[in-house]
Amino acid sequence: MKSIKRPASPGVPAPGEGLTLAQLRYFLAAARHGNFTHAAESSFLSQSAFSRQIQALEEALGAPVFDRVGRRVRLNDAGEELERRAAEILARVERLAADLVPVGKGLRGTVRLGANMSIGIGLVPSWLAAFQQHAPNVHVTLLLRMTTEMPPLLRSESIDASIQEAHDLQLLEGKPPLCVRMSFEDELWVVGPKGTPPDYRPGPRDRWFGNADPYRRRKLGQLGIHLDDTTRVPSLEVSLLFVEAGLGFALIPGFMARAAWKAGRVARLDASVLRTVAFITLGDRPLSPCLQRLMDFLKPRWETEAARQKVERAKRGGEAVVV
Repeated sequence: MKSIKRPASPGVPAPGEGLTLAQLRYFLAAARHGNFTHAAESSFLSQSAFSRQIQALEEALGAPVFDRVGRRVRLNDAGEELERRAAEILARVERLAADLVPVGKGLRGTVRLGANMSIGIGLVPSWLAAFQQHAPNVHVTLLLRMTTEMPPLLRSESIDASIQEAHDLQLLEGKPPLCVRMSFEDELWVVGPKGTPPDYRPGPRDRWFGNADPYRRRKLGQLGIHLDDTTRVPSLEVSLLFVEAGLGFALIPGFMARAAWKAGRVARLDASVLRTVAFITLGDRPLSPCLQRLMDFLKPRWETEAARQKVERAKRGGEAVVV
């Protein structure tokens, strides 16, 4: 039998001992944001608690992974290597969870999920299809509504959780309290008729299709886009059709506009808006086992989507404002 080598000093922890998956996720959040304050907010931790997690990670690895430059942080050589490997590790864990389908088969129940229109049509179906394979005896019902309708539905317990935009935190105020369990940044593209130069900024004489509420107007104004002639349409898909017809501009989620852009039917401007997509539940109730399973299943997928969009933005460059 092959002998097993043991550490020479049992009292000294082995390199990497104590490192957790949560710490790797916090590290990737810090790498994405370049700032502990913003990374802590996106992870729903206080800055001090977030800093302690990063400190524990560096102690477990035996090396710093960030260079501190004022209030900003940037990856050093070790951090760049860890970023690559951490993403691989979390992806393997995600695949492991998907492979353990028999574990999910023992769970039975129903989850009532709400989602606002663009997210519910564009992102949620593929997630739920994968979850159905993972936990075939957990039935998820989906209710599509406007973002402003979600908090009352949660408080009346008409739904168990919502996936929605969370830029207006006032919507979450009230009783019983609501809790943002996890979130990621999703990119909205400014698209226009094919042939529009990427650096073009629509002005008052250009027609705009879709949602142009005061909040979005203000964010678009920060990009030098000033709206006047706006046309409300029933859905983002209809907005995209008007843009494809060469009639004007629209703000469309990247996952919805990508096919039309790649096919050359619309132009993508080098300006975008980042919105926060959040998973929200009642804050004063424990999660049911089925809801907890769904949230645990979605979390690595959200992290993968956020990382993919970050890489895409870095390659493309351009301006972006956070909703």
